[in-house]
Amino acid sequence: MFRLFLLALPALALLSLPAGSAEPGVVFSATETSVTVWLGETAQFSLNVTNTGNSSAQVWLNITGNELGVASFAATGTSSRELTMEANATATAQVLVTVGARTPWYNLTVNAASGGGEATLGLSVALLYIELGIAEVFIPEGYATRTFRIGEPVIFRFSVQNSGTAAAEDARLYLFGDRNGIREPMVNKFGTYYAEFLVPPPDQETTVVFIWEVAAGEWTNLQAQVNPSCDEARIIFGCDEELNRLIDEGGNYDNNHFPREGFLEFITGQPLEFPIIPDFLLSDIAFDPARPQSGDSVKVTVTIVNLGQDGWSPVEGEMAVRLDDGRGELLSTVVAEPLPVDGQALVIFHWQAPEVERDTVVTLRLTIDASGDIHQLDEENDSLEVSVLIEKRSYSWLWLSLILLTVAGSLIVIRRHRSSPPVW
Repeated sequence: MFRLFLLALPALALLSLPAGSAEPGVVFSATETSVTVWLGETAQFSLNVTNTGNSSAQVWLNITGNELGVASFAATGTSSRELTMEANATATAQVLVTVGARTPWYNLTVNAASGGGEATLGLSVALLYIELGIAEVFIPEGYATRTFRIGEPVIFRFSVQNSGTAAAEDARLYLFGDRNGIREPMVNKFGTYYAEFLVPPPDQETTVVFIWEVAAGEWTNLQAQVNPSCDEARIIFGCDEELNRLIDEGGNYDNNHFPREGFLEFITGQPLEFPIIPDFLLSDIAFDPARPQSGDSVKVTVTIVNLGQDGWSPVEGEMAVRLDDGRGELLSTVVAEPLPVDGQALVIFHWQAPEVERDTVVTLRLTIDASGDIHQLDEENDSLEVSVLIEKRSYSWLWLSLILLTVAGSLIVIRRHRSSPPVW
């Protein structure tokens, strides 16, 4: 999972008391006097006890300085045990050390006593653990006003510290965000969800750089984490199933989030957000005929432009434009063309102008309807009102002359018909 850099521990001298004049005597020897153990794990070492006398003896062993209960004898599970030893014999006792509290050093003493003497062995236990935390983040203030496009790099620099007693390799920092309302890890420029780094030595800091390449979506609620849960970070390989983490920090993950409460923001308090989404605007309306008259069938051509940071395609959700003339005429046309960034599309309506007896101004209201499926930078600019003059229908002198000639011709025909003598 990760490789450890063990701390160098000072060797402790073996303390041995002479057995005295009484027989039998007892003396310690040990394979180890300094033990290194990881937080929450168990280390085992061998303790050799020798009866230096010429007769058998009962030897009592006891571990003192063990208030936190970190050490016990494997045979009894307690801090004491009894040995029956022959003359000039050596016995081995297995001592287990399990540490569950964050105290860097434990100094224990093992006492051996028999009828013929005592001996004492000093035992030093060094606790190894990693405790990560993010101290701060550097975000360029220029990002607050900069407009990003898809694929551009956004650089975050995090200061990560280790409050533990050991260093390690292969630690990870993740950046999470809500993309269109769904929480997910963000992908860095190298195609992974994380930036890998070396855990610094105790009480030191290291700078971790996470470079995010801008991706489409409305990114909000950004938060960084070191050593997050495997489920949240989508970690499959190398994860400890019981811990649900890559690195065991002894259950203390309180400082792994940054910020501890809330989400990333600029010094000014402005939230750090990346709205890489479209923004539609109704930019132009044309009428054919340009000066509609009462009752005309009017072709209305509407131009939609995309002023956002991401393109849109009809496969991403239905978008329509609605036309309302305020007189009961409600039309809707689906946008069938894709709208790339800075691109435009045309929507056509066939609107029936109302019958009017005098020149009348009619207000048309056009609205983009994305049905809530399409996120936009600004959804307040999706409507447009335009006033159009509907003229009273007028007849030209040529048209009136033709009508009069037609009527006059009809009257002449009728008169001639009436004045003709009857045919017998």
